[in-house]
Amino acid sequence: MHYLSAGYYLILPTLRKEYMDKTTVPESVLSVSECICTHYPDISILWGKSEVKKDRYMEQLGLSLNTFQLLEQWIEEHRRTGDVLFPQVFFNLNAAKTFVNRFLNHLPDIRIIGIGLPVL
Repeated sequence: MHYLSAGYYLILPTLRKEYMDKTTVPESVLSVSECICTHYPDISILWGKSEVKKDRYMEQLGLSLNTFQLLEQWIEEHRRTGDVLFPQVFFNLNAAKTFVNRFLNHLPDIRIIGIGLPVL
């Protein structure tokens, strides 16, 4: 069977909620659904005009102002090359790995998830 790549996502696993069945749902959940797991980077904040949101996001990520500005530049450069797509999608695995190693290596639980769709 042949597959089309739907890209790579940087995801922070979430813990199973109390109301979820322990026999069905694992303790740690990975999902490309943004309502279930946190995705990185949050492009809407980076491309937004709110400096307050950017400051909060920089603090949430634990990045210095200089590193955060480098992150923004990196995203913009790789958007132009097509390696980063909206929203929060990396077109190639190497770009996703480089981003994690350069900006999010202090988040040990972050995972790279690749999505593939069957060609019909």
